[in-house]
Amino acid sequence: MIPVIATTNSATNVEADAIVLGVEQDRPLRGSTAAVDAATNGLISRLIAQGEISAKRLSLTSLLAPAGIKAAQVVIVGLGQPSGDDGALAYKSAAAAAKLLAAKPRKSVAFFLDVGPKSLAIAGALNGCVGQDLYRAEKNRHTFANLLWAGGDDALLSSGQILADGI
Repeated sequence: MIPVIATTNSATNVEADAIVLGVEQDRPLRGSTAAVDAATNGLISRLIAQGEISAKRLSLTSLLAPAGIKAAQVVIVGLGQPSGDDGALAYKSAAAAAKLLAAKPRKSVAFFLDVGPKSLAIAGALNGCVGQDLYRAEKNRHTFANLLWAGGDDALLSSGQILADGI
Protein backbone atom coordinates (compact mmCIF):
# COMPACT_ATOMS: atom_id res chain seq x y z
CA MET A 1 0.00 0.00 0.00
CA ILE A 2 1.26 3.45 -0.94
CA PRO A 3 1.37 5.80 2.05
CA VAL A 4 -0.66 8.98 1.56
CA ILE A 5 0.81 11.82 3.57
CA ALA A 6 -0.71 15.24 4.16
CA THR A 7 1.55 18.09 3.19
CA THR A 8 1.36 21.65 4.40
CA ASN A 9 4.20 22.80 2.14
CA SER A 10 3.38 25.03 -0.78
CA ALA A 11 3.59 23.68 -4.31
CA THR A 12 6.68 25.80 -4.87
CA ASN A 13 8.55 24.44 -1.82
CA VAL A 14 7.46 20.83 -1.52
CA GLU A 15 10.24 18.23 -1.69
CA ALA A 16 8.87 15.87 -4.35
CA ASP A 17 9.94 14.32 -7.63
CA ALA A 18 6.82 15.78 -9.26
CA ILE A 19 3.80 17.91 -8.44
CA VAL A 20 0.35 17.78 -9.99
CA LEU A 21 -1.69 20.94 -10.61
CA GLY A 22 -5.01 21.66 -12.31
CA VAL A 23 -6.20 24.36 -14.71
CA GLU A 24 -9.81 25.24 -15.45
CA GLN A 25 -11.10 26.31 -18.83
CA ASP A 26 -11.88 30.02 -19.23
CA ARG A 27 -10.91 30.75 -15.62
CA PRO A 28 -7.89 32.56 -14.19
CA LEU A 29 -5.21 30.47 -12.49
CA ARG A 30 -5.80 30.10 -8.77
CA GLY A 31 -4.38 28.52 -5.64
CA SER A 32 -1.27 26.39 -6.05
CA THR A 33 -1.31 26.71 -9.83
CA ALA A 34 -1.17 30.50 -9.58
CA ALA A 35 1.64 30.24 -7.00
CA VAL A 36 3.73 27.99 -9.27
CA ASP A 37 3.00 30.29 -12.21
CA ALA A 38 4.28 33.27 -10.19
CA ALA A 39 7.37 31.35 -8.99
CA THR A 40 8.23 30.37 -12.57
CA ASN A 41 7.84 33.94 -13.88
CA GLY A 42 4.53 33.26 -15.64
CA LEU A 43 5.57 30.04 -17.39
CA ILE A 44 2.17 28.37 -17.07
CA SER A 45 0.28 31.47 -18.24
CA ARG A 46 2.58 31.84 -21.26
CA LEU A 47 2.19 28.19 -22.23
CA ILE A 48 -1.60 28.41 -21.93
CA ALA A 49 -1.59 31.54 -24.12
CA GLN A 50 0.57 29.74 -26.72
CA GLY A 51 -1.74 26.71 -26.72
CA GLU A 52 0.91 24.38 -25.27
CA ILE A 53 -1.16 23.75 -22.12
CA SER A 54 -4.82 22.92 -22.56
CA ALA A 55 -7.53 23.22 -19.94
CA LYS A 56 -9.60 20.67 -21.85
CA ARG A 57 -10.88 18.00 -19.49
CA LEU A 58 -8.23 15.39 -18.66
CA SER A 59 -5.56 16.83 -20.95
CA LEU A 60 -2.07 16.41 -19.52
CA THR A 61 1.02 18.55 -19.92
CA SER A 62 4.37 17.74 -18.34
CA LEU A 63 6.96 20.43 -17.62
CA LEU A 64 10.46 19.24 -16.76
CA ALA A 65 12.64 21.09 -14.25
CA PRO A 66 10.91 24.48 -14.23
CA ALA A 67 13.11 27.11 -12.57
CA GLY A 68 11.73 28.66 -9.40
CA ILE A 69 10.31 25.56 -7.69
CA LYS A 70 11.86 22.58 -5.92
CA ALA A 71 10.02 19.77 -7.74
CA ALA A 72 11.78 18.33 -10.78
CA GLN A 73 8.58 17.97 -12.78
CA VAL A 74 5.14 19.58 -12.97
CA VAL A 75 2.15 17.81 -14.46
CA ILE A 76 -0.78 20.04 -15.32
CA VAL A 77 -4.21 18.44 -15.67
CA GLY A 78 -6.96 20.13 -17.65
CA LEU A 79 -10.15 20.28 -15.59
CA GLY A 80 -12.46 21.69 -18.27
CA GLN A 81 -15.37 23.92 -17.30
CA PRO A 82 -15.92 24.12 -13.54
CA SER A 83 -19.01 22.17 -12.54
CA GLY A 84 -19.03 22.05 -8.74
CA ASP A 85 -18.23 18.85 -6.89
CA ASP A 86 -17.68 16.53 -9.83
CA GLY A 87 -16.62 13.19 -8.34
CA ALA A 88 -15.87 11.56 -11.70
CA LEU A 89 -13.59 14.44 -12.69
CA ALA A 90 -11.81 14.31 -9.33
CA TYR A 91 -11.10 10.59 -9.70
CA LYS A 92 -10.20 10.66 -13.40
CA SER A 93 -7.97 13.74 -13.29
CA ALA A 94 -5.87 12.40 -10.42
CA ALA A 95 -5.75 8.91 -12.00
CA ALA A 96 -4.61 10.29 -15.37
CA ALA A 97 -1.79 12.30 -13.79
CA ALA A 98 -0.71 9.34 -11.62
CA LYS A 99 -0.73 7.01 -14.62
CA LEU A 100 1.51 9.40 -16.57
CA LEU A 101 3.95 9.76 -13.67
CA ALA A 102 3.98 6.03 -12.90
CA ALA A 103 5.74 5.32 -16.19
CA LYS A 104 9.01 5.82 -14.27
CA PRO A 105 9.98 5.09 -10.65
CA ARG A 106 9.37 8.08 -8.39
CA LYS A 107 10.08 8.50 -4.72
CA SER A 108 7.33 11.03 -4.02
CA VAL A 109 4.60 12.83 -5.93
CA ALA A 110 2.62 15.74 -4.50
CA PHE A 111 -0.93 16.47 -5.62
CA PHE A 112 -2.27 20.02 -5.43
CA LEU A 113 -5.60 19.36 -7.15
CA ASP A 114 -8.57 21.43 -6.07
CA VAL A 115 -11.34 19.48 -7.76
CA GLY A 116 -14.41 17.56 -6.58
CA PRO A 117 -14.47 15.32 -3.52
CA LYS A 118 -10.85 14.98 -2.41
CA SER A 119 -11.33 11.40 -1.20
CA LEU A 120 -12.22 10.37 -4.77
CA ALA A 121 -9.22 12.25 -6.14
CA ILE A 122 -6.94 10.45 -3.66
CA ALA A 123 -8.43 7.11 -4.72
CA GLY A 124 -7.83 8.04 -8.37
CA ALA A 125 -4.20 8.91 -7.68
CA LEU A 126 -3.61 5.65 -5.84
CA ASN A 127 -5.31 3.51 -8.48
CA GLY A 128 -3.78 5.42 -11.38
CA CYS A 129 -0.24 4.44 -10.50
CA VAL A 130 -1.18 0.77 -10.08
CA GLY A 131 -3.95 0.04 -12.58
CA GLN A 132 -3.94 -3.36 -14.23
CA ASP A 133 -0.27 -3.86 -13.37
CA LEU A 134 -1.39 -5.23 -10.03
CA TYR A 135 -1.51 -8.73 -11.55
CA ARG A 136 1.28 -8.52 -14.14
CA ALA A 137 4.56 -10.31 -13.59
CA GLU A 138 6.46 -7.55 -15.41
CA LYS A 139 5.17 -4.15 -14.35
CA ASN A 140 4.61 -1.26 -16.76
CA ARG A 141 3.82 1.16 -13.95
CA HIS A 142 5.82 2.00 -10.86
CA THR A 143 3.97 2.83 -7.67
CA PHE A 144 5.15 5.90 -5.83
CA ALA A 145 7.04 5.42 -2.59
CA ASN A 146 4.98 8.29 -1.10
CA LEU A 147 1.95 10.21 -2.28
CA LEU A 148 1.75 13.69 -0.78
CA TRP A 149 -1.65 15.39 -0.69
CA ALA A 150 -2.27 19.07 -0.05
CA GLY A 151 -5.34 20.22 1.83
CA GLY A 152 -6.33 17.07 3.63
CA ASP A 153 -6.47 15.73 7.16
CA ASP A 154 -5.89 12.16 8.36
CA ALA A 155 -9.59 11.21 8.07
CA LEU A 156 -9.75 12.40 4.46
CA LEU A 157 -6.54 10.61 3.51
CA SER A 158 -7.74 7.42 5.17
CA SER A 159 -11.08 7.67 3.35
CA GLY A 160 -9.28 8.00 0.01
CA GLN A 161 -7.11 4.97 0.77
CA ILE A 162 -10.17 2.90 1.71
CA LEU A 163 -11.93 3.89 -1.53
CA ALA A 164 -8.83 3.01 -3.56
CA ASP A 165 -8.55 -0.39 -1.90
CA GLY A 166 -12.23 -1.06 -2.61
CA ILE A 167 -11.84 -0.15 -6.26
